[in-house]
Amino acid sequence: MTPFEEKVNAALNERTVEIVTLAKLVTLDTLSQKQVDVLKKHLIPSFYAHWEGFVKDVCRFYLEDINELKLKHHQICPALLTFAFDTIVSEYAKYSEFNKRTQKIDDIYRDIQTISLPTEISTASNLNFKVLKGICIKLNLGSLDAKRYEKNLNNLLNFRNRAAHGDFNCPVDKLPIDEMRVLVIELMSSFAIHLIDAYNNSAYASEHSQSGE
Repeated sequence: MTPFEEKVNAALNERTVEIVTLAKLVTLDTLSQKQVDVLKKHLIPSFYAHWEGFVKDVCRFYLEDINELKLKHHQICPALLTFAFDTIVSEYAKYSEFNKRTQKIDDIYRDIQTISLPTEISTASNLNFKVLKGICIKLNLGSLDAKRYEKNLNNLLNFRNRAAHGDFNCPVDKLPIDEMRVLVIELMSSFAIHLIDAYNNSAYASEHSQSGE
């Protein structure tokens, strides 16, 4: 097992244990029904937080490990080059004054030559299937199975957003807690396999360029 695989699997195992532990709390005999109901209302947002946090963590591992390879620009696939360039341009655009932009221009051209990939992935705090697909395109990964995951992942995000805005109108006994627990663990596992395969098959390299729709 490579060091990259070890990091991804460690993150997966840690979050899986926490999700399972959270789900088990509602079965404790020491809790009152009111306490159980309150806990259940916040379980799905917690499951979602683990999903989003996991994707951000393992994508960071992926990009950091690629940076450690110290690849030249001609060795990196166009998708990752574009991801890096977009980040450079957005940072440059923050400087409104010409003199300040002039001071940064050397750094920009140096970055273009050496190619240091940004290691933070934006999820816009709404990691639905569309956002996930966009991340996969930027990192030159194939997307997860839309038929299998798109509807359920979007439902997870909808439950989380409603809870985040204080909408707890759904009866507690109707909350799909077990379903969402299983979904998040499966999503994390699938994405982990996806990312490990991409790294082991050098999907980041120029000869492995893929086009996204």
